[in-house]
Amino acid sequence: MLTILLITAPIYLLIALGFAAVRAGVFDKAAIRAMGRFVVLFCVPSLLLQSLTQHPLGEVMAWGYLLAYLGGSLLAAVAIFLYARRVRGQSFQHAAVWSLTGSVANSAFIGYPVVHQFVGPPAAVGLAMCMIVENLVMMPLCLALADGAGTAGGWRAALARSLRGLVSNPLILAIVAGVALGLLGWQLPQVVSRVLQMLAAVASPVALFVVGGTLVGLRVGGVLRDAIELTAFKLVLHPLAVLLFLWLLPPLAPSLHATALVFAAMPMATIVPVLAQRYQQQELCAAALMLATLTSFATLTLWMVVA
Repeated sequence: MLTILLITAPIYLLIALGFAAVRAGVFDKAAIRAMGRFVVLFCVPSLLLQSLTQHPLGEVMAWGYLLAYLGGSLLAAVAIFLYARRVRGQSFQHAAVWSLTGSVANSAFIGYPVVHQFVGPPAAVGLAMCMIVENLVMMPLCLALADGAGTAGGWRAALARSLRGLVSNPLILAIVAGVALGLLGWQLPQVVSRVLQMLAAVASPVALFVVGGTLVGLRVGGVLRDAIELTAFKLVLHPLAVLLFLWLLPPLAPSLHATALVFAAMPMATIVPVLAQRYQQQELCAAALMLATLTSFATLTLWMVVA
């Protein structure tokens, strides 16, 4: 337990540092958004590309991991959607937003720093698999359901729009480039590899600092019950669903098993409140993000013991 606390404590101290810096006025929200774009557009793609080109393609494309994480994420999303519709009486559109919030993890900003400290190099392979599931399946599907609510065939058109947007997604482009280079057996020039290494090295601390700064100004307000439920779905239901598929499918290497479970136990992605603005659910999603980020210190410690 002490070893796990030594892993997670520095992570949350960096988040606290980002929060304190913005709260004290050292950085404003615009600067934090710029840092976040730097991480998403340059650091995380460099991390993915570097990992995919440094490992054999057979090791990088962990199909068992991919199926377990995808199956667990879809199961969690369906369960949350049905709960929101049938138990809470939410609209179809809002239920889709609930599914998105409870089944898409903060893989890049919090997930990778924690998992890398926990299992080492397999974290980069897990990050690539999570990016595929989240960017190619979960976000396009949930947003398509929300956009197409109440219109015949509307979700299909919305899904097509979401998938077309992936063409310019730097995370997906990095994965595609890495897989292509692996298939061709090509190595990146040493100078390029060194640049990627330098960018990848700052991905974790800057991402955690950004998460802390993002939390400044978020309020739970009058949506406390809903925020608590979404937090429970993300921090408990999602990892339980992934764990179920890890048990049902052929066993993975212990490090990959732990990687999949801990990634699923992360808080929801920081982009969710931004995406939820279109459906007037940004206040709830922001409150859930703040609550999940704060309480994940305890839940992550427990899931890492289980893993």
